Amino acid sequence: GGNTWSFVHPVNTNRKVSCLAQDPRPGFQDTWYAGTGELFGASAAYPNAFVPGNGVLKSTDNGQTWTLLASTAGGSATAFDNLFDIVFNIKVAPDGVVYAAILNRILRSADGGTSWTSVFFESSQPSDIEGMATDIAISTDGSKLYAALSGRSNDPDTAGVWQSTTGLFNSWSRIA
Repeated sequence: GGNTWSFVHPVNTNRKVSCLAQDPRPGFQDTWYAGTGELFGASAAYPNAFVPGNGVLKSTDNGQTWTLLASTAGGSATAFDNLFDIVFNIKVAPDGVVYAAILNRILRSADGGTSWTSVFFESSQPSDIEGMATDIAISTDGSKLYAALSGRSNDPDTAGVWQSTTGLFNSWSRIA
């Protein structure tokens, strides 16, 4: 109930968790995903600076143990060198498909994070962290997905709020 806490984060891994998501399907609610990294930190060590992450962690025992998904693991813990260095948000759809809002992209995994495909991305990809923030939301019944892409984009035609009924590539329409 929150009265006591136990440290369960994997030893010797990045502890910069930025978002959490639970699989909503009956029988799968013990599965959780944790994204790492922030575009702008708010700590004494990183005031208003990039806080690199190291991918997505997954727990299948309701948060007792966590494993870094190999498909999201990066190189350095101090430099931007991996798409999953900044995970703004992570969501699990009612059918178990996982979506990650990362720098300049929305990624989708239909296999629990073993592999990922880009379903929405900025056409001009920067090579550093000077990109746009993204977000993902899914309706409770999974019939609509919403992606938000910040105005900090290199491509102003991609900034805004987008909607999809499938979450697949080329299925998004701009609504704002």
